[in-house]
Amino acid sequence: MPELNPSAIQGIYQYQVTSAFDAFKPEHLNKLFSRYGDQGMDEFRFLKTMGWEKEVSNHEYGHWEEGRIIENFQVRSNVSDPGAGNSADITLALADLDDNNKYYPRLNDEVLFANDVVGLITAIDVGTPAAPVVTVAPVDSSENIGALTASDYVVIFSNAFADGTDQPAGRVKKYHRYTNNLQIIKETVGAHGTDLIRQKWFDVTSEGQSIPTYYSEGLLDVDYRMSAHCSHVLLVGKKTTNSSLVDATTGEPVRTTEGLIPYVKAEGLTHPTNTFGMGDFDTIDRYLEQQHVGTNVLVNLGINRYQQVEDAIKEYLDTNGTDYTQKVLNDQFGLSQASAATVNFKSFSKSGRNYMLRKMSSFSNPKLLGSSGFDYVNKAVFIPMNKQKDAKTGAWSSSMGYRYGSFNGYNRRMEMWSVAGAGNELKVSSIDRKDTYMRAHIGAHFMGGNRFVLVESA
Repeated sequence: MPELNPSAIQGIYQYQVTSAFDAFKPEHLNKLFSRYGDQGMDEFRFLKTMGWEKEVSNHEYGHWEEGRIIENFQVRSNVSDPGAGNSADITLALADLDDNNKYYPRLNDEVLFANDVVGLITAIDVGTPAAPVVTVAPVDSSENIGALTASDYVVIFSNAFADGTDQPAGRVKKYHRYTNNLQIIKETVGAHGTDLIRQKWFDVTSEGQSIPTYYSEGLLDVDYRMSAHCSHVLLVGKKTTNSSLVDATTGEPVRTTEGLIPYVKAEGLTHPTNTFGMGDFDTIDRYLEQQHVGTNVLVNLGINRYQQVEDAIKEYLDTNGTDYTQKVLNDQFGLSQASAATVNFKSFSKSGRNYMLRKMSSFSNPKLLGSSGFDYVNKAVFIPMNKQKDAKTGAWSSSMGYRYGSFNGYNRRMEMWSVAGAGNELKVSSIDRKDTYMRAHIGAHFMGGNRFVLVESA
């Protein structure tokens, strides 16, 4: 019997036909995991949650703000020492004049200099309307007004008149007009008819939102992008002054709105510092006191600044028993538990004010304001939370908010509509496609910018 040759009868092993790994259906979770969480709570939804929204019916909107009821004045240029008992001629600084060269000081005003010398305004020369010269004589003939330096302040604390004299002229108070624009923001998501029937590996997000098709996922994405566009224009947008920004087809100008950061830089106080400590809180609090800011102050913070502030107040909180929770907000703003969780405040009290700390995820997004080379992680904005009542309408207006276009039942806060030749709804196109569009017509609105403070890197 011949010897068998093993190689001649060797069969094909199973692993050469199909892998055991391929014999079983792979298991995939039917949930699309949010790898980056919610990718940042946005400003648009925050303002909406707080109820700081109002409709307008024109491209431009705004309001008037009154100036201080009592004013001081500044020295425009250096004044030589006049000597004891002698008068000093002071040219009013440009900041003391309004657009019509009107000013607050008047004859017989009693003034105080920084060296505690008291004087009386005896003459005002308006020969050069844009440079009025105020003559001040010391009340005490033994006192010397002394040399004055440009930008020195002089305080008007009272007035004094001789017997039998006439009444003085009325005061001129400055007014400030605030204006801003509505801005049109758009987004689109589209899909061919076959994309509406293709099943996906996953059918729900980690937040429980249904996404059975490619198109549904696109809707979620465009909703996020739209909200992000609205949020960031309310934070960093600038008002259009470039007249060349005109649509080539319609000839209409492209209007943009001014956001929070540019507004505070123009109207408020900028406080540069690299390391924020309780001393910075004290400095800012003194400024807020000068601006007559009320009890509640919102503080929007980038992550780096938030950590500095949190570290700085730990010891202060331990020794003062301050409630570092959201409870004060629920009590003072009537927020529901869900709303309080949404706005995500923490608060503490110092010098009679409640500071509500809000970590700005928008300032940290590495694809937006947290991009490399940007300083928003180090920024903080102090915003008064006081409301003011409109004397005419009785409506309350907050220090910050947004406006949206609306008139006669038509609301452009956030429009969404579809043009479809495929899908379940009424078809209005012969093209095998479905497009969904989103459009917002919104703008930022701020009041009392002198009371806002911006903290940024030195």
